[in-house]
Amino acid sequence: MSQNTPTTVKMSNSVEKELAVKTFGKTGEQEHHHGISNQSYTEPGARPDPVIPYTVFTKCERLVITYLIGCSMFFSPFTANIYFPCLKQLAQAVHVDSSRINLTITTYLIVQGIAPAFCGDLADNLGRRPVYLFTFSIYVAANLALALQRHYAALMVLRSLQSLGCSATVAISYGVIADVATPATRGSMLGPAMIATNLGPTLGPLIGGVVVAEAGWKWVFWLLVMVGAVFLAVLATVFPETGRSVVGNGSIAAPAWNRPLVQTRTQRKRHEAVDVTVPGQPQFVAPNPFKALLVCFHKDTSVVLTISAVSYAVYYCVQASIPEIYTDLYGLSELEVGLCYLPIGAGVIVGGLVNGKLLDWNYRVVAKENSIVIDKVVGDNMSTFPIENARSRMSWLLIPFSTVILVAYAWVLEERVHISAALVLLFLHGFVATCLCQVIGVA
Repeated sequence: MSQNTPTTVKMSNSVEKELAVKTFGKTGEQEHHHGISNQSYTEPGARPDPVIPYTVFTKCERLVITYLIGCSMFFSPFTANIYFPCLKQLAQAVHVDSSRINLTITTYLIVQGIAPAFCGDLADNLGRRPVYLFTFSIYVAANLALALQRHYAALMVLRSLQSLGCSATVAISYGVIADVATPATRGSMLGPAMIATNLGPTLGPLIGGVVVAEAGWKWVFWLLVMVGAVFLAVLATVFPETGRSVVGNGSIAAPAWNRPLVQTRTQRKRHEAVDVTVPGQPQFVAPNPFKALLVCFHKDTSVVLTISAVSYAVYYCVQASIPEIYTDLYGLSELEVGLCYLPIGAGVIVGGLVNGKLLDWNYRVVAKENSIVIDKVVGDNMSTFPIENARSRMSWLLIPFSTVILVAYAWVLEERVHISAALVLLFLHGFVATCLCQVIGVA
């Protein structure tokens, strides 16, 4: 940032604090800042006028943003899992054995873990929208090259670029949710978005198997090119910049180069009607991946990360084991095995919808217990609100319930109980895994 950049919008958290101070000042003294003033006296219990909301994005705009970030979060797990059915054909095409072709999976997962540390920091400084467009451009180009390549070395490099292009979207999407939703409403916004994330491992093998069987491994990548290009065009056309270091609460116009191609009438009116401090142009800051790694050394965050990692690993292992186990135990065909992913996918959908509402309900319960009045317009003061209690309130129930489901699932497979019992447990596993990931992940 330049030296003349107002501190009001220098960082996202400083924006929130400044807005909160100007709206609910303790002394009641008159504040005046670029045409926005608070009266020194208000009636008891009345809200000072004018109110600076946490976000000025409309309900309809937030709904569109929710669907867009949900779709963006879908690509990383979907791309990882649609790749599995084509491994055998791909190994033959590049003339390597199964052990070497499996290294392309390892490469993808390594980059998947590293990419958010770079892109997340970049999105905080430069803005969400340009990083979205940049990473998805890499994703489309990598898939195009993968469809045309014929050599193992090229496959390894391009798989890394493919992972880089889509893996950072989950971390950026969490930032977008924090940009436009108050803590009291983030659960409802995160729920639908997380459905798309967890559907990737479910739909990937099913769609990949059909494409490989009917058209060959190349068309797996051609499919990703087409889907990725369409979504990139949608992002460029309608997705607005939400980064609070760039647009504040949404009332500050983004730089011309960082605006969607379609600027709605509502957005134009908003920028004309609201007078706030305008930030300086965002400057490029080299990403620092080690900043994200520092949270691993805090006691509280290390526990949260461990729970989230174990839950994700178990979910992934259950998904990956379905083809081999169900073929051996129940003699299913490839198509029938693919259909077995539908119950766990249904559990993911139901879990995302139910738990999103449950998170907001827990927030209200904790607020009531602490005699805190929830403000969905400006947002609550997180320095005094026990947010960790609100989010983890149901985790004591979810963790043992998840363990019981896994033990029951293992017993059903071991005893070769009717397949319907296993499918019911897959549904419950998808439901609980989604709820647990949301409880741990949302702030």
